[in-house]
Amino acid sequence: LPGAEFALYKVEKIVTDNGALSDDQKELEDANDNGIDDGTETAIGNDTVITDRSDVGADSEEGNTVDYSVLSNENYIDFDYSTITPLVDKITTDDNGNAVVPEALEAGAYVLVETKAPKNYLKADPQYIYIDTTTLYSSTSYEIEVKDEEFEAMVRAVKVDADTGKTAEQAGVGFKVKNLDTGNYVVQTIDTYSEPEVEGAPHELIKSEETDTFYTDGTGTVTLPGVLPVGHYQLEEISAPKGYVLNTEPIEFTIDDEMDYYPDDDNKQFDYDENTRDVIITVTCEDEPTKVEISKKDMTDQEELPGAELKVWYTDSTGIKKVVEEWTSTDRPHMIKGLEIGKEYTLTETVPADGYVTAADVKFTVRDTAEVQKVVMVDDITKVQITKSDITTGDPVKGATLQIIDSNGKVVEQWITSDEPYYIEKLPVG
Repeated sequence: LPGAEFALYKVEKIVTDNGALSDDQKELEDANDNGIDDGTETAIGNDTVITDRSDVGADSEEGNTVDYSVLSNENYIDFDYSTITPLVDKITTDDNGNAVVPEALEAGAYVLVETKAPKNYLKADPQYIYIDTTTLYSSTSYEIEVKDEEFEAMVRAVKVDADTGKTAEQAGVGFKVKNLDTGNYVVQTIDTYSEPEVEGAPHELIKSEETDTFYTDGTGTVTLPGVLPVGHYQLEEISAPKGYVLNTEPIEFTIDDEMDYYPDDDNKQFDYDENTRDVIITVTCEDEPTKVEISKKDMTDQEELPGAELKVWYTDSTGIKKVVEEWTSTDRPHMIKGLEIGKEYTLTETVPADGYVTAADVKFTVRDTAEVQKVVMVDDITKVQITKSDITTGDPVKGATLQIIDSNGKVVEQWITSDEPYYIEKLPVG
């Protein structure tokens, strides 16, 4: 791989099969007689392979005056290398993926740190190297192979309310991911485990199944179980949360190690899975909630009628009435968001505005649309006809003074009778 950059650091301590090597120890074991001591091979591990000894190598002894006392074989993996100066820097691989350290190295321990990986590859862990005196004097140098893993990422889909920007915390929202480079939908395996009866006991695998559809949990998020390689993809919503309209627009995203997934944060490019440490790319899918606008209007002038107490409710599968929302009408329509598509609801007036008759219930069903759906309930005014009659003849009695008094003793209406009935409108119900 061309373009990888490395830095070489001197290490304070040395690892061997028998622990730290003292200054008095001159002989090192070489069980497989390959010219490389066992301690070096143990420390190198699986990601670094010594492939061969080379006649091409160091010709300078500069850099040995740097103090590396803070760096040891015990902390070299997680060490902050920005705090010290490398023995050799900018060791860069050529078009064939090869690089040579241009410094003569003395016997001892070193760490090779990959400071820059090739595009869409991940930097390898720091590599521990030990050069014993036997190796130093029997060969000019030896080769080390460092393996970089290809950049991959897990994908997390998050369902968000388009109006509020908050996560729609519902389980069962379905997504598919399409690879735009191949035209195929991503298929991964989902493992299902049982909950152990005894705390701390291992989980038992119940089933493994391949699927191309992935569903959110109660947090409104879903993370695909496996990683995806570098490429171009799109997220497609298959089923929407309750109370939301399906987003039919695919959301394109790219997996690439040079993408900045947090452009507003100069110190952050990726998220990482806390368990696997895999890169996680978050793709947000916004859904519009359903919107129902409810108007309470005066029958006479069709204006909004304040003061009526209203509620919207539905009947669940067990026959129990569930109230969604209650409110008192104002001079503006009332908006309810997030009612379920296809469900029948009932608008009920529990207390009419003063001077109006209680309206009949209005039933409505929420349609599958992001447009505002309007529901109107109209109230008629109360109308009362009063006649003062002779109890004997039944004829109208003229000249009597009558009053209507409310429950608080307040005179609501007063008039003098005539031979015509007296009409009163908008008396409060009750």
